[in-house]
Amino acid sequence: MLKVIHIKTQIRSGFENVIRKFEQSNLKRLLLEFISLEAIGVEELSRGSIPEVKGIYAFYREQMGKPLYIGITDNIRRRVWGNHLAGNRETSTLRRKLFKTLGSEEKVSKFLRKCWIKIKQLPYIDDALLKRLEHLAIGSFLKGLKSCN
Repeated sequence: MLKVIHIKTQIRSGFENVIRKFEQSNLKRLLLEFISLEAIGVEELSRGSIPEVKGIYAFYREQMGKPLYIGITDNIRRRVWGNHLAGNRETSTLRRKLFKTLGSEEKVSKFLRKCWIKIKQLPYIDDALLKRLEHLAIGSFLKGLKSCN
């Protein structure tokens, strides 16, 4: 009986490793797709042009360069438009951080309108994988994208 349990444990452990490696390779692929997206000027966005699906997004000060903020959400339109662009510092971590530097909601709104954004729709991704993708994206940008190679 112990031998059977040991074999089942080895099989389960091996299967979990295969799944983990698959998830990692998929996360790296998704990250590279996200990084390679062209940034869009926030001024060009309308509420209706932002999808109402799960995904990852990043705000940039310039079209190219490191992001100011990377986030994930179950509803990109609600988070990006409702919280960050049309919201206030109580509903948006991004606005709260910018407020500390800029000092007023009006200055934050002006600043954000001049920013750039990348949006990657991921409607079918598991929540845990989406969170891991966010962490991988943040870590990759902090390391200068070395971890993607």
